[in-house]
Amino acid sequence: MTKNDLTDKYTEFILLNDKPPRNVYSFAKEIGITESDFYKHFSSFEGINQWVFARLFEETFTLQGESKEYEKYSDREKLLSFYYTYFELLSSNRSLVLELLNHTNPLNNLKVLKLLRIDFIAYVKTIEYPKIDLPMEQLETIQDKGFSEVMWGQFLVILKYWMEDESTSFVKTDQFIEKTTSLGFDLIENTPIDKVLDLGKFLFHDKFKNIFN
Repeated sequence: MTKNDLTDKYTEFILLNDKPPRNVYSFAKEIGITESDFYKHFSSFEGINQWVFARLFEETFTLQGESKEYEKYSDREKLLSFYYTYFELLSSNRSLVLELLNHTNPLNNLKVLKLLRIDFIAYVKTIEYPKIDLPMEQLETIQDKGFSEVMWGQFLVILKYWMEDESTSFVKTDQFIEKTTSLGFDLIENTPIDKVLDLGKFLFHDKFKNIFN
């Protein structure tokens, strides 16, 4: 049984039982493998939970690589393509994703996204963006790290929005992705005001209008 086969068996168990297996031994016995077979791929169920999100990340880039136009995209277009594709895959697995992220403690969600964060940070470091001319190499390193952390924060905001999105085909998440990504690049390029107002209007109309009705 491969790593992905084991993951599929585990996620199927969760979706059918609304909870994870009681322990590794009982789960291994149910799917016809030994406990040691399980540990060849994962050290715990938490490892599978983390791999679910990382695997979708890999699938995203596989799908993007199949597009002949992808390499011609600007960095902004590549990031948008990543977001659209990744969240489309999340939507295809929404029941599972919401189950894995259904924790009362937000810190648990961050733990589940540990592998994804590593991959995501490595990806955004390939994005070129305008930089301030800094005199010290150490400051440039801090600037790069700061950009990566801001982008990760943006991803988490989009993820939370998607989790709460009740629109058909999650079209509002697509709109939110476009607006926040455009805003992010415009903030970097020091031309934010129109995008800030546009995003503000969108959030007010979508999230806050009912307060005043």
